[in-house]
Amino acid sequence: MPLSIGTTLLADKITLLLYGNSYIPSILALKILVWIVVLTFINIAFGNLVTATNHQNILTRQTGYCLILNILLNLILIPKFSFIGASIATVITEIFALGYYLFAIPKTGYWLGKNTYFAIFKKLFLPAGTVTIFILLFRNFNLFLIVTVSVFLYLIVLYFNKSFDKNDFNIIKSLLRIKKYD
Repeated sequence: MPLSIGTTLLADKITLLLYGNSYIPSILALKILVWIVVLTFINIAFGNLVTATNHQNILTRQTGYCLILNILLNLILIPKFSFIGASIATVITEIFALGYYLFAIPKTGYWLGKNTYFAIFKKLFLPAGTVTIFILLFRNFNLFLIVTVSVFLYLIVLYFNKSFDKNDFNIIKSLLRIKKYD
């Protein structure tokens, strides 16, 4: 979520830094397509859920509907809006995929309940919202400074929001250990 928000808010600076003025037209496409990161991450988790619970039929139907929707949207949007239309079609298709999962999965009996999802979203949106406000306030500062502070700010808010549990800290510790090989 913070990657998509940050990229959306800083797409112009990122594009100009990496590619220069000749890529200015691609800034809007980046702002749109970066949301695929969030949507795909969620959709993969739901896809794994339906597969693990032997409800592959949900995944099959969702994939078929998304295929048809994406082709139709591309036929409509690309002639009018070129690569921006393709970007919009892709994001709309992923939003539809998420909506289909949210509609179909509760019918399987594998749903965590409103309170669990509220807690999950609280842990996601509070840190992401904090970073969004920071970027909006300091948007005109140096890109590297904004990104660095945003990462640390996000981690700090995650920590104080109790988004990490003991398991998460153990995973981080094991990732940070440097193994010596003989």
